[in-house]
Amino acid sequence: IASTSARLPESTPTLASLSSRYAPAVLATVRDGVGQAETLLASATATADTALAGTGPAADAIQSAERDATRATQALDAIDRLAAALAAASARLETLASDARDAVAEARAVRDAPPEPQTGAAVGAAIAGVEQVLAKLGSPAAVADPAGGIRALDDAMATLDTSLGSG
Repeated sequence: IASTSARLPESTPTLASLSSRYAPAVLATVRDGVGQAETLLASATATADTALAGTGPAADAIQSAERDATRATQALDAIDRLAAALAAASARLETLASDARDAVAEARAVRDAPPEPQTGAAVGAAIAGVEQVLAKLGSPAAVADPAGGIRALDDAMATLDTSLGSG
């Protein structure tokens, strides 16, 4: 109980930071994590105090307190895992965006001097698709749903790759 309680002061600003940066849907699984942990820890503490006071069945109370403390720990762990996953996804999106800009620059050469006319048109359309996704993303570091950004960019890049392979 004490070790999980000690994590609350760290988890509260972590969740606030995530909430200010990412879309609500991205945080749906942890949105209430700190409040849930606080409630569970209060219950665990009260149940443990009851067991120590000898005012009820001690074994059952201790097991109940342990369950609540474990669930509180899991709620805080979920916040930490999501924070790490979002940071990794944001970094991956930045890398993909950089790679996409490089690929678009290379694809322009094919568009401008295509091996056959239909290839130039297909590559031009695919370049426009990638550029549209990049414009929509803006700064990859500030994207509110990095996983969604990755999916959109991956799809656009797959179309570009296909158009380049058609020549």
